Amino acid sequence: LADARDGSIFALFVLPSHEHRGHGTQLLDAAVWWLRQRGHGTLTLSTGMHSSAVKFYERRGWRTVEVLPSREFRMVLLVDESPSQR
Repeated sequence: LADARDGSIFALFVLPSHEHRGHGTQLLDAAVWWLRQRGHGTLTLSTGMHSSAVKFYERRGWRTVEVLPSREFRMVLLVDESPSQR
């Protein structure tokens, strides 16, 4: 789920039985592209501090900028730095 109002990705999930097949990367790339087409240069999301998703996002250019009171990381992606945009 990507939100064009604020340039955020709210949810991106792949069934455990389908992990490590590139589906998550394809979903993320589609969401980044869609938000970029709507004029967003900086994208945001939050994910659990101890989630395997942190490394997934970091490998794709996302950076942690804040620890939220909910014990989640707020991460950002500058679209110009997205690996799929290089």
